[in-house]
Amino acid sequence: MEEPEDQSSRTMGGALEGPERPALANAFALDVREQLLAMAEKVTNVGTFAWDLENDVIHWSEQLYVILGYDRSVKPSSEAFFARIHEDDAAWVREVSRRAVAAIEAEPVDFRVLRPDGSIRHIHMISQVASGASGRALRFVGALLDMTDRVEAEANLWRREQAFRRAQQIAKVGTFEWYPETGEAEWSEQIYRMCGVPFDVKVTPELYFSMVHPDDRDRITGIAAAVSLGEPIGPWEYRIVRTDGEIVDVFGEATPIFDHHGKPTGYVGTALDVTMRKRYEAQLLQAQKMEALGRLAGGIAHDFNNLLTVIGAHAASMKRRISDPSLDEISRAVERASDLTHRLLAFGRQAVLETRAVDPVRVVRESLGMIGRVVGDAISIELSTEGCTGKITAEPSQLDQVLLNLVINARDAIEGDGHIRVRLRDVRLDTPIFDVQPTVASGDYVMLEVEDDGAGMPEAVKHRAIEPFFSTKGQGGTGLGLAMVYGIVSQYGGGLLIDSKPGEGTVVRLYFPRAQEVSSSAEPEPSQDAPPRAVDEDQKLVLVVDDEASVRRILGAVLEDAGYRVHLAAGGEEALAFYDATVDEVAAVVTDVMMPGMTGVDLVRALRERRPSLPALYLSGYAQVHGLDEADPTLRGSFLKKPFTAEELVARVEELFTTRTE
Repeated sequence: MEEPEDQSSRTMGGALEGPERPALANAFALDVREQLLAMAEKVTNVGTFAWDLENDVIHWSEQLYVILGYDRSVKPSSEAFFARIHEDDAAWVREVSRRAVAAIEAEPVDFRVLRPDGSIRHIHMISQVASGASGRALRFVGALLDMTDRVEAEANLWRREQAFRRAQQIAKVGTFEWYPETGEAEWSEQIYRMCGVPFDVKVTPELYFSMVHPDDRDRITGIAAAVSLGEPIGPWEYRIVRTDGEIVDVFGEATPIFDHHGKPTGYVGTALDVTMRKRYEAQLLQAQKMEALGRLAGGIAHDFNNLLTVIGAHAASMKRRISDPSLDEISRAVERASDLTHRLLAFGRQAVLETRAVDPVRVVRESLGMIGRVVGDAISIELSTEGCTGKITAEPSQLDQVLLNLVINARDAIEGDGHIRVRLRDVRLDTPIFDVQPTVASGDYVMLEVEDDGAGMPEAVKHRAIEPFFSTKGQGGTGLGLAMVYGIVSQYGGGLLIDSKPGEGTVVRLYFPRAQEVSSSAEPEPSQDAPPRAVDEDQKLVLVVDDEASVRRILGAVLEDAGYRVHLAAGGEEALAFYDATVDEVAAVVTDVMMPGMTGVDLVRALRERRPSLPALYLSGYAQVHGLDEADPTLRGSFLKKPFTAEELVARVEELFTTRTE
């Protein structure tokens, strides 16, 4: 006999029937909710807690274990919770929690959690305090959101933005956005800096276009047409006038932004500050112009030196035969012309220098003693040498000439009474500061400064002040004063700066490289060549070599008048052929240095391969002659600067024989 079915436990398809069904259904629903909550916490990286304040019992969610870095064996507690908070944040979080419980009102708080593996998590906690009827806090519940990924992403974004801003600042390039339909515009910080506009100013296209230099506005008139067609804008160069009046050169261009329908909605572009590039380009062009002018001046001076050598020698020869005052006038004119060519060579950095280490303080003080009489009583000259201890390598007479030119220029700029201040001091240059000489090396210099309180110079005059033959003194000025100063200081490896404004006077600063402190070198080793032999009178055959026929002839005539036998050669090859044909008959060679084909240096080198002890005298108006020291290590005393007198030529040739026979 079958037992009756238990209606309370019968199931169908797994479904419960009977009295247990509602309770089991509620339990199932609660379990599902807990699973969904745990899944939501895991997905959102949120952990929750409930703290029974009366019994000091805390319950944590599974995700809070993960956030705090605890395993499931750890019992939740306030001590365990605060133990994971970073030591720099723990006191603050405790204080916030204490205030929340006391006031029955919590506030959000951000802090860091330090996990056992050393990793740091950034947490944002929101909480709530529940109280009983008595108003006493009973429960403290909250949620901890792990914000680490977002915080790190924001930090990385901030670093990239800072790097981008810094890169824009270094490169002096700014970016902008412009939306013509709405008139909205956005600038990067660099464009604010470039325009001199405060960061809090609302920018508009009208504001920017109003800052474009009036002379350059025509260059950007095509913007409207480009915008209407949605075409790229630029590139173009223009100037803007900053709010402080400074002018900035800008290279700008922009490209359209399109929506998903291909319609242009705005522009994004760049504005590059090219002011320094323009300045350097101008400096380079000016330096190239000065270099070209220097070469031209040097070439002209060289040709004039040859002519003056001929004229002066002929005049001297005629004066020995006849007495005529006009010959004295010719000689004086040659001297004045020679001084002019010397200044041209100085400008071209081709003057012959006889330099040595000199004390600039002593030279300047002595020179000012003489210059003061030229300036006159109405203008006072003040000298300051405090802070000048270094020496410079220079030719004292050139330093005198430089100072004289600067002081005379200062005197001429002063109307009536005035002051000229001369200063000397040691300076250190670490960055290029010279407008026309940007390649002057960094290092230690002695600065010579001459300042006047005269009329000053406008920018256009200052820009041309060192050009040869440019003068503001009318018919009486040669325009070679500052040009010569520039050439001399450049030849020494230094630089020149002019600071002047109308009505504010002028300051000229010269920078001379300091002389290196070196120990006295040993005397040169005596030559191992065969000892020089005395030259008999009938053996004094001088080989004269010059490509200029008139110079060649007068050199020969002067030496013949002095009792020498002379052979004239128009070039190095001709001279070598004669020497090889006569062998030891040639007692000395007098040669121009700069000749087409074989130079004088090459000629002497070839002759000394045949006869190492052959005396040689070089003639040139140039200072830097390639290979000259290499060709003749005993050059000192064997070089004669053009133009020269007949007496100087004869004396130098006699020195050749005296030196070789001592």
